[in-house]
Amino acid sequence: LMLLPAGKRDEFMEFMTLKNIQTRPFWKLNHLHPMFKDCSKGDLPVAEELWTRGVCFPCFQGMSDEDVSTVISTIKSFF
Repeated sequence: LMLLPAGKRDEFMEFMTLKNIQTRPFWKLNHLHPMFKDCSKGDLPVAEELWTRGVCFPCFQGMSDEDVSTVISTIKSFF
């Protein structure tokens, strides 16, 4: 997981897609799913902000050191 500056998540994910590196947003908070819309919840401003900034990267047992280096260098090239 990586936290991006506010407002940069979608741009970053599009950039990574163009470089053939899959990313996905951080897991959507339960209270934001339609099925939980009527459930009670507290005030969660920090969790909601983190959700809009978090990105997950590929992570699996078959990733080579070269794969990891490619992901890292691509992240660096965005910034």
